[in-house]
Amino acid sequence: MKIKLYLWDQILFLLCGIIIAICFNIIVGHLAIFSLILESLTILCWGLLCKRLLVFPFDLFFEKKYEEVYFSKQSKFDEYEFFRNKYSCLWTFYDSHNKKTELLVPFSESKEKILSIGCPEKNRKIRITYYKFSKILYSWEYV
Repeated sequence: MKIKLYLWDQILFLLCGIIIAICFNIIVGHLAIFSLILESLTILCWGLLCKRLLVFPFDLFFEKKYEEVYFSKQSKFDEYEFFRNKYSCLWTFYDSHNKKTELLVPFSESKEKILSIGCPEKNRKIRITYYKFSKILYSWEYV
């Protein structure tokens, strides 16, 4: 998995949001309250879209989380914003208490290649390592 490419894509996307917020300030700067509302909405929306990137620095200060879980499904393919034909997807896992965990898998490959690589066998026990706050899968292996 290529986490760095995913993070670079998110950084570029966040920079676009910052540029848009600055442009709102320049365009409607004379209407201070309107400018403040537009900037706040832009920052809030872009922050929600880039939430994994914004919490990732906390993951660097804390250890990765290890769990033994069962694979459930692969879903929601998302194309990277700036690196075209590169995709990530979500994998869902569950533990022995049926607690579900959904993690981002930053494959950074084409959709066809991801489907050909495949995913773990359904309902098979695996050991996963992931970043606790950003919920990005770091590695997995069969138990």
